[in-house]
Amino acid sequence: MLANIYLHYVFDLWADKWRKDSGRADVVVVRFCDDFVVGLPYLTARSPTELHLIYVDGEVIGSRGRYHRISRDGGETWSDPVEVDKPTEETGTSSTSDIKVSVFNQHVLLTWQRTDTGGNCSMHYLWSDDSGETWRNSQQMFEESSDCGQDNQLMQSEDGQILLWTILQDRVNLLAWDQSRWSEPQIQYELSTFQNPETLNLVAFDCRQPQLVDDDLAVVGCNLGGGGDIWFTSRELSDYSDWYSTPSDWSNPEELMSSQNGINSPNSFAT
Repeated sequence: MLANIYLHYVFDLWADKWRKDSGRADVVVVRFCDDFVVGLPYLTARSPTELHLIYVDGEVIGSRGRYHRISRDGGETWSDPVEVDKPTEETGTSSTSDIKVSVFNQHVLLTWQRTDTGGNCSMHYLWSDDSGETWRNSQQMFEESSDCGQDNQLMQSEDGQILLWTILQDRVNLLAWDQSRWSEPQIQYELSTFQNPETLNLVAFDCRQPQLVDDDLAVVGCNLGGGGDIWFTSRELSDYSDWYSTPSDWSNPEELMSSQNGINSPNSFAT
């Protein structure tokens, strides 16, 4: 009993500190004698009546998954929870953070970050083509790294183009989504430092706030180097084709035969 009392005390302290320092949106914590459930919801709307709710059940211990619920009457009633992703033997015990959702027509895109017990961070996504009725299997966007993406934002234009804004190793990266895959990360070097055209001093561009408007990405930010300056810049984004890796001209390799013995120098000939 004393151990449970101590565990509850430590958990309460941790939950309070985590919520103040790192948590976003509403957090629901239900504590039992020897277990607990943490719900971290993320809500987005396709229309005034169609709402999509994503939340994590048991986020801290990683033993439970990510769930989706939909309301088609403005939140009066909700569908039964659908588990769209859950821990596996491969992922092990991990924590989920920074859930993002984007909805356009029938397409629902979900992204989140997963951190394992070793501190390695990876970003994952899954999507639905039918408003969340069915989901594709979740996939990993980046290789695992000790550096989690910061300030992740899903931006969507009026025509449905989706961009992911993420900061990796202190550099702003942009990725485009074409309703089936992500592009290669595009580093935006100009959004890190640039030269003040009047004083020729370097501006450490930070506290950036991006906004996608039609085919333009506008960014406002501040100078961390001092002076209290506010800066604005923008660029056109209309053609994303060169952001995607070019498919190989080679077909997928096929195994012709296998042998327990080594095979050296096979010959080929045409007939």
